Amino acid sequence: MGKFELSLGSFTLKIGRDSTINKSQLLNYNRAEIQYIGGKLVFSEETKSGAQLYSTCPPLNYILNQKALLHNNGKIKIVNPSTLIEPKIKLSRFEDYEKLLRLPNPLQTEHQFRAQVTTTVQLYRFCAVLKIKPIGFNVPSQLWALPSQFLEIERNDKMLFAESPAEMIKTVKFKYGNITTTLNKEDLYFFTSANASFDDMFAPQPVIDAIKPHCINIINILESRQSIIQHQGAKGILSNSAKDNISTIPLDETDKHELHKDWSEYGLLKGQKRIVISNASLQWQQIGSQFSDLQLLEQAKDDIMNICAGLNFKFQLLPHGTETAFNNQNKAYAAQYRDGTIPESDNYIRQYNDCVEAALNGVTHIIDYTETLNELVDKKEESEIRKNNTQSLLTQFVSCLIKYDEAVIELGNKDINPAFKGKYFNELRPEEQQLFIRYGSNNTRSRTAQIEANDTNETTDQGDTGQEGQSGQGQ
Repeated sequence: MGKFELSLGSFTLKIGRDSTINKSQLLNYNRAEIQYIGGKLVFSEETKSGAQLYSTCPPLNYILNQKALLHNNGKIKIVNPSTLIEPKIKLSRFEDYEKLLRLPNPLQTEHQFRAQVTTTVQLYRFCAVLKIKPIGFNVPSQLWALPSQFLEIERNDKMLFAESPAEMIKTVKFKYGNITTTLNKEDLYFFTSANASFDDMFAPQPVIDAIKPHCINIINILESRQSIIQHQGAKGILSNSAKDNISTIPLDETDKHELHKDWSEYGLLKGQKRIVISNASLQWQQIGSQFSDLQLLEQAKDDIMNICAGLNFKFQLLPHGTETAFNNQNKAYAAQYRDGTIPESDNYIRQYNDCVEAALNGVTHIIDYTETLNELVDKKEESEIRKNNTQSLLTQFVSCLIKYDEAVIELGNKDINPAFKGKYFNELRPEEQQLFIRYGSNNTRSRTAQIEANDTNETTDQGDTGQEGQSGQGQ
């Protein structure tokens, strides 16, 4: 069998008796993939990695950054495992963990480290974190979130009965530039998402796999829009309309070349000419289509909506999400925290505790979003709900369905009048009963006044206030 050589710059593919090429082998060269399959060379474009998609697909970049910011709004507390309360007097181990949390490594703060980990597990199967723990110390001194694209992991055959990810790994190498560093697999912790795993027992399926086609579409749409802006493309046919006795006179090659040269000077960009002036007798035949006919913006919006769905991010929180199902942004953010941020943060903090061996040292970390969620509460709506709950509990108390202290506790009040404690309404003295009856009457009058105010607003304002008035009447 003779030899066959294909040279691409410094890269040479050789096939022959002395070749090491198998029947099916994949070779990477720049952005192209060259496969030798069944005696044929197959060329295809290289699949973009998570890091490449993050840097070239603007909506993906924005969404992942927003998810990281929402995650970082949660305050991490170091608490006692038995009480889940921060100790008033912190022992040395609490101080060590506090220092590690606030400054994981010399190059990253707490929020930068958290953003690195949570974003990486969206783009790759895992985020490998290197733990630096000096000999004789129980708490790591540094945590380094390693970029997944620089890792080379050689796996072994032990999968089914492995007790840790380290038992599934043979070697781990970190390649950056021309330097290759072999890492101790016992010093690595692999953060993963909470997704299911079907094709690999080592780590779950990355979220980016399902939405990668939509990201590629957006990248191609952006390239198309840039090409249209810069070059416009072929819009029509410019031909000679001059005729002799038989037919139109065709343009010779020199005329065509000069015409192309002149035509390139016209356009809408700065410095280009706007009006064509020519001595030639020419005619124009339109062959191009309008930009709106391509529906690039509509396609991009559809792809962005699918990316949001795949990443569990509310489309209404994007600048594109004007057609919102939420009455206001606060409700949209509250829904995002409830459906996405808090569950993902719970997965993160559980793995973080495992990574830093918190349980072995008698501490645990929790993420608290109470302060953030309180800022998103609609105060007016909350007041209305509390007023309705108070009226309902008062009615139950007056109807002797519940005791006084049960009603007060249900409202979240700890101050119980000892004179009324443990009593039903019919067990109170008449003058005491009148106190509650008058309170109920005042509350009813206040409610009636509010409805009348809404009715007035409805007649003067047909906008949102009028709608609220109608809603108030319905209640």
